[in-house]
Amino acid sequence: MDVFRSISQFDREKASFKTWLLLFAYNRTLNRRRSLISARISSTESLEDLMPELLACSSSIETQLHDRLLLSKALGTLQPRQQRTIELTYYEGLTAEEIAARTGETVRAVRHNLYRGLGALRRVLCTSAASTNIGGSQ
Repeated sequence: MDVFRSISQFDREKASFKTWLLLFAYNRTLNRRRSLISARISSTESLEDLMPELLACSSSIETQLHDRLLLSKALGTLQPRQQRTIELTYYEGLTAEEIAARTGETVRAVRHNLYRGLGALRRVLCTSAASTNIGGSQ
């Protein structure tokens, strides 16, 4: 159906139909891949499993207890919607659709809150880790 809808974009002076169709399929595949990557919200990895990624800029945080304390403090710095979305996703294992139904937000808003919240967590944790490294090296 998409090929049928997009046939007006075909220009035989630029390329053959076979080439146009191949490029259309290639671009469609890339778009789908990007979509699947961005929709990984349904993943239910534990937040502690994501700590190495969130703390990639630091190697000075040694204990799991310290990591949890740092994560708890970092979660407290987030906007309430971001914090609630992260907690529902990683602690309760809910999908974006389930969170949207529970909170009354759209799925798009839930994903936005999740990604913004994770970005903010990275910044807070990396800043904290950098200051720990500076303080620890003096």
